[in-house]
Amino acid sequence: MGKFAQRFVSHGVAMRIVHGLKAIKVEHENGQPLRIAGIQKTSVEFFGEEAVVRQASQRVVSCLVAGLQLCGIEFSAVSAGKAHDDQDEEGRQSGWGEIGTSIVPVVLLTHARCFGIVADELTAQAIDSLAGCPDARLREVLTSLIRNLHHFAVETSLTEAEWLAGIHFLTDMGRITSPHRQEFILLSDTLGLSMLVDLINHGAGGGATESTVLGPFYVPDSPWRANGDAITDDLGDNPLLVSGHVRDTIGRAIPDAVVDVWQNATNRLYAVQDEHQSPDNLRGRFHTDSDGAFAFRTVRPVDYPIPDDGPVGHMLAVTGRHAWRPAHVHLIVAANGHGKVTTHIFDSTSRYLDSDVVFGVKPSLVRTFVEHDPAVEPPPPGIAGRWCSVDIEIVLQPNAGESRD
Repeated sequence: MGKFAQRFVSHGVAMRIVHGLKAIKVEHENGQPLRIAGIQKTSVEFFGEEAVVRQASQRVVSCLVAGLQLCGIEFSAVSAGKAHDDQDEEGRQSGWGEIGTSIVPVVLLTHARCFGIVADELTAQAIDSLAGCPDARLREVLTSLIRNLHHFAVETSLTEAEWLAGIHFLTDMGRITSPHRQEFILLSDTLGLSMLVDLINHGAGGGATESTVLGPFYVPDSPWRANGDAITDDLGDNPLLVSGHVRDTIGRAIPDAVVDVWQNATNRLYAVQDEHQSPDNLRGRFHTDSDGAFAFRTVRPVDYPIPDDGPVGHMLAVTGRHAWRPAHVHLIVAANGHGKVTTHIFDSTSRYLDSDVVFGVKPSLVRTFVEHDPAVEPPPPGIAGRWCSVDIEIVLQPNAGESRD
């Protein structure tokens, strides 16, 4: 607890006032503890002969309470403790016991009040300020945000230094965010909020392919490519053939669905992170054929760390967390009359499947990348040497009220 002390000496009595500068736990009259944010604990200790001290303390405390109440600070507890010897090191070093050894401490506790406003009343005032908001949903969301944010501050006894550190953290996030880097999505991802929102909106099941996080490296309007095309000019030493079908929840093929894909390169970077890559490298959009089929050639993705040179990376470091994601290919699949899905294909050999920094792994999205030897089977068109393949099925949920013959 941060604190400062003041000492006064008069007529044979020494008085020390110690002001606590951190929120404290206050006991209500019913004995239940209440954690209060931003409230001071002021301890007044009198030194001298006990009889003289008690008489002096009553007069001084009465004046203190009256003066502080004039400033709008209300006190619900004024209690004198038992007299005791001055044993604390600070007292000895400061000479508090020079005129006597008896101490009568008097503690003033604020009763859930900050400048005369009860914490709950302050929260209610902030919520009431939204009464004129014409957007009902916005009012609902902000009301819940205020209520939970205030509760967080009270529950943790948030200090002014911690509050300011949080402001600086968010400011730094704004500074580093750019069209090519979304630090706020990284924060949401690494705190599990992105996946929580995903679960709330897409966790009902129904047989559709499970969704996961979008991630901070998605770029809209990827180039259109023909089925079977490569999404990179350099397949390297570890090419991957991805093939699959898009179907509805009863197994019918969905023709002309859009399959939007992107991934990282073998240097662990996405094109938007790497000035040496073409902006369209390892990105592409495909239409499914009449059977709902699609295919493309790419490189086998690799495990990679999310950007850790900014505020989110610092948060991970100080909390003892790693920054790694398991290898995966991103897909967004959409079709008229069906719900869109944002999902991944995870490589089953990744070491980070159980500790994805953004909590994005779902078992149904993990696939075995099958390895192939050209000495045993001929490689597919456009691939030379050894390669891997993975075949997937994307299932889309029909929109409510939609039917197909």
